[in-house]
Amino acid sequence: MYPSPIINQYEQLPEIYQQDVKDFIEFLLFKTNRNKIEPEPLTRGLLGSLKGLIHMADDFDEPLEDFKEYK
Repeated sequence: MYPSPIINQYEQLPEIYQQDVKDFIEFLLFKTNRNKIEPEPLTRGLLGSLKGLIHMADDFDEPLEDFKEYK
């Protein structure tokens, strides 16, 4: 079996660039495999599911002490 032109080109590269080629191939394989995995469907919380967990102070709408001088 004869080496393919891509392998010949790869072998002509300096070692540092050969490592870049290997890294890129790994990235493409990862990307390909990631696309095969179907993401889990997003679920929405039920309306009112946080009821009773959030409390607002009675004076929420009152001006802050720091800004009273600007009245």
